[in-house]
Amino acid sequence: MDREVAQQKVQELVAKYASQADVHEQADYNEARTRLDFINPLFKILGWDIDNEKGLTQYLREVILEDRVSIDGRVKHPDYSFRLGNTILFYVEAKKPSVNIKDDKESALQLRHYAWNTGLTMSLLTNFREFAVYDCRVKPNHKDKAHVARLTYFTYRDLTEKQGVFGDLRDGFDFLWDTFTQENVSRGSFEKFIKDDGDRFKRGVLTVDQDFLRTLEGWRTDLAQALCRENKEITEQELNFIVPIILNRIIFLRMAEAREIEPYSEMRKTIQTEGIHECYHKLFTLFQRADEKYNAGLFQLDKDPVSEKIVVPNRILKAIIGGLYENSPYAFDLIPVEILGSTYERFLGSVIRLTAVHRTKVEPKMEIRKAGGVYYTPQYIVNHIVNNTIDPLLQDKTPQEVAKIKILDPACGSGSFLLGAYQRLLDWHTEYYKANCPPSKGRKTDPLTPDGRLTATEKKKILRNNIFGVDIDSVAVEITKLSLLIKCMEGETTGSIEVTLRLFREKILPNIDSNICCGNSLVDLTVYNRMWKEEIPHQKFASLLESVKPLVWEQTFPAAVKQGGFDAIIGNPPYVKEYTNREAFEHVKWTSLCLYYQGKMDLCYFFICRGIDLLKENGLLGFIIPNNWTTNTGASLLRNKVVTDSTIRCLYDFGKYNVFDSSSIQTMILILEKIKQERYTFGYRRIACAAPNITMAQTLLTDEDTEGVVSLQPTLIVKERKDSLLVFEESEVEKILKKIQEKRNFTLDPRTEVAQGIVAPQDFLDKKGEKKLRYSIPKGSGVFCVTEEERRTMRPNKTEKQLFKPFYTTEQLGRFYGNKETPYWMIYTTSVFKQRDSMNNYPHIKEHLDKFKKVITSHNKPYGLHRARDERFFQGEKIISLRKCASPTFTYIDFDCYVTQTFFCHKDRTS
Repeated sequence: MDREVAQQKVQELVAKYASQADVHEQADYNEARTRLDFINPLFKILGWDIDNEKGLTQYLREVILEDRVSIDGRVKHPDYSFRLGNTILFYVEAKKPSVNIKDDKESALQLRHYAWNTGLTMSLLTNFREFAVYDCRVKPNHKDKAHVARLTYFTYRDLTEKQGVFGDLRDGFDFLWDTFTQENVSRGSFEKFIKDDGDRFKRGVLTVDQDFLRTLEGWRTDLAQALCRENKEITEQELNFIVPIILNRIIFLRMAEAREIEPYSEMRKTIQTEGIHECYHKLFTLFQRADEKYNAGLFQLDKDPVSEKIVVPNRILKAIIGGLYENSPYAFDLIPVEILGSTYERFLGSVIRLTAVHRTKVEPKMEIRKAGGVYYTPQYIVNHIVNNTIDPLLQDKTPQEVAKIKILDPACGSGSFLLGAYQRLLDWHTEYYKANCPPSKGRKTDPLTPDGRLTATEKKKILRNNIFGVDIDSVAVEITKLSLLIKCMEGETTGSIEVTLRLFREKILPNIDSNICCGNSLVDLTVYNRMWKEEIPHQKFASLLESVKPLVWEQTFPAAVKQGGFDAIIGNPPYVKEYTNREAFEHVKWTSLCLYYQGKMDLCYFFICRGIDLLKENGLLGFIIPNNWTTNTGASLLRNKVVTDSTIRCLYDFGKYNVFDSSSIQTMILILEKIKQERYTFGYRRIACAAPNITMAQTLLTDEDTEGVVSLQPTLIVKERKDSLLVFEESEVEKILKKIQEKRNFTLDPRTEVAQGIVAPQDFLDKKGEKKLRYSIPKGSGVFCVTEEERRTMRPNKTEKQLFKPFYTTEQLGRFYGNKETPYWMIYTTSVFKQRDSMNNYPHIKEHLDKFKKVITSHNKPYGLHRARDERFFQGEKIISLRKCASPTFTYIDFDCYVTQTFFCHKDRTS
């Protein structure tokens, strides 16, 4: 339906209401009639399939009526859930026209509570007489008035009259059409509206995952300190095990209560006691009962030597458990497991430390701090990778054949990709059985329950057969298990569990300890064991293994290895540069992956190579990774691996769009198949505009043509692409580049004839360094790079003068030729100057660098440059190019010229 026709139909609907407004606004004109007469027709006009005329399965229906929701043990229903696939886009809460929506705070709070816990951006409250749209990112409070977080309010009359309600001449129809039609919502209209018109609540925005993270962090701090105070012998390792495990068990049981799998308020009874430590004794009894009931590793007390012996004060448990009930903002049966995963992913980035006085503090893990933080993958990225790797494996298969499919995330974190894969498998099996199996009669062998859901037995079987994960962090492994087990438990009730326990004599949940394992995906124990034993004394080897956590893939996942590898490997591998975590690379270099090691690489390159090796023939890999691997000099071995050992199916380059909120890393999605082809064509899409947004990022992952997105079908010829960059441009540009390559006079060897400039990394003192030195030395002072005046002030002796080299910046180096005159000198100290005694002949330089000890971060600190480079590149005739520039900048130099990593130096072997 086009806009003009839709507008006419809305006018007719308004006229119908207005003609008998007094009747509609009587108390006996109820909500059901309002929905049938006005709200349903309105959303049909806006393009939504309210009545499921397309005949879609429950999983794919656009609109679900009366989703079942429980808040504080009371059953509630958001009247409409509008969806795309199985993703809820927004709720509509309907009331009868006699309800005063403008001032009814209970109705507003009810809607906001639904939507905030589901992680939605906007939702709508209406009785057709009135419309109120809410920013659902704002945390609801039971004291809030109806106007809190309300983005806009209008009446049915505004659907046809331009009254400037929106600060312009738009009427209510324009707003509904632009914001709430099926087509526009799918294209990101909510995000656009929030950005353009509704960002006034920005300061109050605290999404459910952000808020729950704060809550978890507070509980962790308080619980750790309480355990430390009451258990004097507890170790740091035990604290980091027991604190998250107690919190996970509590959250699991609370979610089980919210889903009516456990009796509501059962856990709250444990804190209704007066004994000093009686609360934990009662809580531990619940843990024991859960161990018998659920068969989940989360409650395996025989493998947990800490839980039973610790002392936990009542005060801390009353605060934690009590906060999950009265006036709690959290609806635990409504919060998607995926949102819990996004919370836990960031929660995993910190660790508890014991201080010298036996107190606790929480700080970022070293590897997380070095990597710049934790990056949780947005759900639309997860869904796209799952759809492009799992769906092809399911085509024309039976459940018996699907049971053999093995899916791996080799760096699973909190399990977001495995949750996505598991959900897709659950949906596929539900659709298959509904289409191909007779109605269920409640027998153990039936895959579906009488109401059309997968049985607990079937869900457990799918999880055990298909889903596998590895993470080096033991807490991450437990959280992945928790998320998967909650997903496995979704839809179960007290009644269905009773059937499982009593009639089928099965535990409710599967033990997935052999599916989700703690270990290092990049370090194979077999190779590592042999190589390190030759170098490391026996007494150090055991502790080394404990910290590195190498795997034996044949023992850890024997079924996958036996069938030739995994069918699909998915995930978001860690992005780590070697200079930020040298130790991680050192361990990998002792394994079979050393074949793929080279300088200037990223740890995620190893994960791609490992992934290809672990795939079976025709298996699929889907990763989100930094997009510089196609051109980075440190990724040449990876490119050759991808080009020669696999076939790229598609690349989605996000360009300048930051997929991860807390990071400026530019990323792309790589989907490849383990099959060798000499020549093939694949899909390549890239965001090419300067200021991309979330809508453009989501559109990138479709086949739609849109402004700002480049879409190509490049042909890759293996023999031409090997040992070269993977650059894809429009056909005419590519032809020109190919012609240049064919007509070239010569090439420089990137290993011996091209070098990056010196990495100091402190050339001049910056503002951060000035603050660290307590402003004793002003910002801009020379550290390794000094002015002529600073050099004279040092009064260097004859030997020291030999270390001062002429230093150049972009100020002296023009586009074609450089100015030989420079006011700067580089203190050229190589790695041999790392030790203090190496400075005996350089007392004045030592005295100068000692002043900056606190800010120098060089690997060769405090006296050696981080990367001095081969000095011949800075001497004599050469070409220097600027690494990052708006247009190509090459400078011919015929004199000694020392530069930083801002430049590349090009010099053939003969000069």
